Amino acid sequence: MLFVILTIALYKLFRSGWLGIRIEKAGPALALSSFLSLGIAEIATYLLMGDAAYTAASSFAALYLLAGTVLLAYLWKSGTVTRA
Repeated sequence: MLFVILTIALYKLFRSGWLGIRIEKAGPALALSSFLSLGIAEIATYLLMGDAAYTAASSFAALYLLAGTVLLAYLWKSGTVTRA
């Protein structure tokens, strides 16, 4: 639920340009907000799990690695993320 709320909030911020970053297209804005929300939500979940988090840490890392790679590849291809 935290992931969805953060994604919607960041999406609206990126589309409005209020943060100084204005992304015109809906797809790249959604991908960037999903990428950032995924990391924040996973860290929050990991911290809230307490001692049970030690067994789930590798699955969190695998999920972030797989989803993050796909999202960043899309952002790179769309030109939203560049080297410069």
